[in-house]
Amino acid sequence: MRLYASSDCNQLANAVPAALATGGQILVSVWTEDDKHFNAEKQALLQAVQTWEFGWIVAACDWVRMDGYPYYQGMYANGIENSFDLFWGSVYQVRDVVNRVHPGVWVWVTETVWPSAGASVNAAVPSVQNARMYWSQTICSSFAHRHTFVYSLQDGGNLPFGVVGANFNPAYNPAC
Repeated sequence: MRLYASSDCNQLANAVPAALATGGQILVSVWTEDDKHFNAEKQALLQAVQTWEFGWIVAACDWVRMDGYPYYQGMYANGIENSFDLFWGSVYQVRDVVNRVHPGVWVWVTETVWPSAGASVNAAVPSVQNARMYWSQTICSSFAHRHTFVYSLQDGGNLPFGVVGANFNPAYNPAC
């Protein structure tokens, strides 16, 4: 079962006991939309760990997913010039926790990208130039480590995160 968020509608709090009772597995997600939502997600994970301990999260996993969005990490200096370090810092933090509980389990990056337009978040400025820079420096380096997915191929929603527009013309060159 895949959860797209941990806190919304108490997804994690409802799914963990069901999975433990049935032997099922959960694809747990943390939605990092903004600081408020990210904090709610962390609280949902903390509550789950306090209630059912930590081993259930990783012990039964073949792999663990994480989403990396330096653009949304507004509590840090998150300009494009720091995006590579913020991204890899978050990847390594997740890998360290996972390896303490279940050594050798892969951590997959299942969402990352930089928007090409929209509102700034702290020092993170969306633009085609910054989206291309993030792609060439950060996403391409993540592809080299395997198991990396970009959030959206085609634009949609309030922020244009897609690599191609509605006409399928690239917003920027996605070559590595």
